[in-house]
Amino acid sequence: MINNFGRLARIVLCSSLISAVFAPAAHAADRWWVCGTGTNLWSFNSCWSTTSGGTGGATLPQVGDAARFEFNDSINRTIYLTSSTMTSGLATVAMGNGGLGTIELIQTAGSLTSTIEAIGSDVGGTVTYTQQGGTNTTTGSFGGLLIGGSGSTGTYNLQGGILSTVEQNVGWTNIGTFNHSAGSNTSTEDFNLGTFSSGNGTYNLSGTGLLTTYDVYIGKKGTGTFIQTGGTHTADRLFYIGFDPGAQGSYTLNAGSLTSNFIEFIGFQGKGTFIHAAGTHLVNGDLILGELIGSTGNYLLEGTSSNPSLSTTNTIVGDNGDGFFSHGLTTGFNPGTHTVTGTLTLGKRSTGEGSYQMGNGSLSAGSIIVGESGDGIFSQSAAILGPGSGLVSSVTANTLTLGKNAGSFGVYNLSSFPSTAGALTTTNTIVGANGTAIFNHNSGTNRANDTLTIGSGGLYNLNATDASLSLEVKNLTIASGGELQADASGTVTIQSVGTGGTVTNNGTIKVQPGTTLIFEHQVLNGNAIVLDPATIELTDITHSATGYITAGTGDSVRVSGHWFNNSTQNTVWDTDAAALFIDGAGSHDFHIAGKDQGKTGIGYIDNFMWGELHVASGASINFFDGNTSNSGTALYVGWLDLENGISQLAMFSSLFNIYYDMNLTENAYLLGQDYTLAGGGFLLAATSAVPVPGAVWLFSSALGLLGWMRRSRRVLSSTEIIS
Repeated sequence: MINNFGRLARIVLCSSLISAVFAPAAHAADRWWVCGTGTNLWSFNSCWSTTSGGTGGATLPQVGDAARFEFNDSINRTIYLTSSTMTSGLATVAMGNGGLGTIELIQTAGSLTSTIEAIGSDVGGTVTYTQQGGTNTTTGSFGGLLIGGSGSTGTYNLQGGILSTVEQNVGWTNIGTFNHSAGSNTSTEDFNLGTFSSGNGTYNLSGTGLLTTYDVYIGKKGTGTFIQTGGTHTADRLFYIGFDPGAQGSYTLNAGSLTSNFIEFIGFQGKGTFIHAAGTHLVNGDLILGELIGSTGNYLLEGTSSNPSLSTTNTIVGDNGDGFFSHGLTTGFNPGTHTVTGTLTLGKRSTGEGSYQMGNGSLSAGSIIVGESGDGIFSQSAAILGPGSGLVSSVTANTLTLGKNAGSFGVYNLSSFPSTAGALTTTNTIVGANGTAIFNHNSGTNRANDTLTIGSGGLYNLNATDASLSLEVKNLTIASGGELQADASGTVTIQSVGTGGTVTNNGTIKVQPGTTLIFEHQVLNGNAIVLDPATIELTDITHSATGYITAGTGDSVRVSGHWFNNSTQNTVWDTDAAALFIDGAGSHDFHIAGKDQGKTGIGYIDNFMWGELHVASGASINFFDGNTSNSGTALYVGWLDLENGISQLAMFSSLFNIYYDMNLTENAYLLGQDYTLAGGGFLLAATSAVPVPGAVWLFSSALGLLGWMRRSRRVLSSTEIIS
């Protein structure tokens, strides 16, 4: 943080010194203006006196003198500074009227140089300095040009010529206004609007005005307002809007250009607001909204007659304080562009809270962090309300991170009407890196050209009400503790960017009622897939030893490619009322994880059983052992639905047994028979009835086994099936 306390101490000291300079007590070098109405020139000796209210005829103010235009009457005075006037080295120029009269000093040419120039001294009244040409220079490091001293209202009109100061104060301790329409104004140290708590300063920059500043304080201790409708403003170092606690500052850019060459604080310790309706704003450094605890910074990027442009190196919304950025929420035709070559951060420190609310417009950043160590929320809500179509809201970044550090919280809301109107495009997106994060995807397009990672504290909600959303990723990784949740009325497809992409789930994939979730990728499942009730459609899926599915009545899993089940999680795997579909003609590999418990009902308990297995017409299946830790491998299903009928068993190749529930009417076409499969396994008729426990079970099973051993067993071969 930049240390400004030494400068503030000097300003406090300066206040008392300047008050002493402005005091009306005479000394040998003072010159008082004594003329009244009429056209009077600075160069008139007859208008200068060595005493206040004295007789004119004194010499003109010289080096080291104080030129005082201070009265207590009702006369309106106008004094002209022309080309014939060359005055330099004055100690003070002070203007004020404690009565009802006004004072205006008009400079058309010539030059004036002083240490301190007070347009509205502590005497009070309404005074004006109008510069149409020539040069006006103040050299004081403390005070310099003061507009609006105690009890006075001061105005400076710069309409031409050159104004050069070390320090400028508009609204020193009262009301000050600076109107700048032409000419140049340069401040080489502090440029203050609302210097002290009672000060209220306004700067109006328009036309061809050229303003060059060093350190800028808009609302230093008091209230500062900067309105730019044209011209050029260049700030070479620190730029504050709302500096001290209790200070309020605002900057409105309606046209022209503003360039900050270091750091720009909107709400440093106080409250700062930047309204950007048109023109160009360039920050060659950090733009920070809400710097210290207790501060508030607001930036409104809302186009009117033209498209405003903001460019920064880094943008921080809510550093230690509160920051709010509004971009294109009026859904007008000129919502504006925001370019960040470095990082856009919302909620940087642990106490920081940052919000970026975006309607239409364009945002491009090297990286975006929503909740670095604090709290951040980014809401992108595109809308086309009138005629037209296409992309109207675009956010692009190399990396988007939600909830970066421990203790942080980040939220991204993406919605669009219609869905094609809004898009987020990144190379990599991380939802919940080390903190907590939520991505709410209602509509619009989210594209991660490389990887979308849902971290241990992350939740990604696909929660469209009309399924008008698009999620496009090369790779999707869900870490342990992370969750992907689909809750849409209809079908949601997670599309693959290019080929060879994978979905790796070590957290939870949850599909809510009425939703069909489609993956175009190869899915590697290392934890939970939960359907409630819903449908999930896959190409290839591999369940690792820790992967499992929980699904019930009305839930469907559809696989158009291969099913690799290497899970050992039989106690949490629950699909005994769910349906598995093998879709599409051609060859499918099917890895079995269940244990062979024979024809008894125990094989249907905690054993990777499916309530329904549907095999599409023309599909052939090669069965393999997916769980080698079993002493024997088998697949148990309730309803076995073969679209080609019994003859399709000839397209099954298995070394292992497959059991179907002979008591289900849907299986009547299988005639309650056992069938030989290519590869040496069998399709066996069984019952899913749960056996009775204890000694009764042992006795009955022993009798059953004895009876079975005594009976001759007839098994149909695949040749018999075909015939």
